[in-house]
Amino acid sequence: NEVLDKYFSQLEDYLSSKTIYSEIGIVVRPDLQGKGSGATKELYNLLSNGIIFAWTSNPLYLAQCYKYFNNVQYFPLFEDRITTLEGLANLSVLYGDLLTYKPDRTENLEFGALRSEYFVTERGNEYLDLAKSLVESKKISQLDEKRIQYCIQQKGVQGAIIATN
Repeated sequence: NEVLDKYFSQLEDYLSSKTIYSEIGIVVRPDLQGKGSGATKELYNLLSNGIIFAWTSNPLYLAQCYKYFNNVQYFPLFEDRITTLEGLANLSVLYGDLLTYKPDRTENLEFGALRSEYFVTERGNEYLDLAKSLVESKKISQLDEKRIQYCIQQKGVQGAIIATN
């Protein structure tokens, strides 16, 4: 791809200028959710100059990343295309992480999806309902909802999410 070729020479400098934070997220007890404590904002503010990398099928986590970061990619990409230096860097981070797993964790899945023992199957319908409401309020896209549906339908699968400023 000609668009990405121009970024390969810049990739090493870009990645070496960022700290990669893996599996970052805030899980607040249900009775404290939505109380406006500011804990999420503070955490993401501390990490705003780095690259946030995680695996999720939680639409709320995705919406939070969109709220606090300028560049968010959620996988599998489906129709989305990588056309920026940040996107190429995100692919590099994702590919590097995927190399740490046994091949059976990604077998027969779209690129950027991973079987996870941490996935809570009981929340599948809740996540689908939440995704629909977040699309309606324009906090995530319809394509993001499709990605969440894909992960839920595969049972025990999460998509990679990468966020940067």
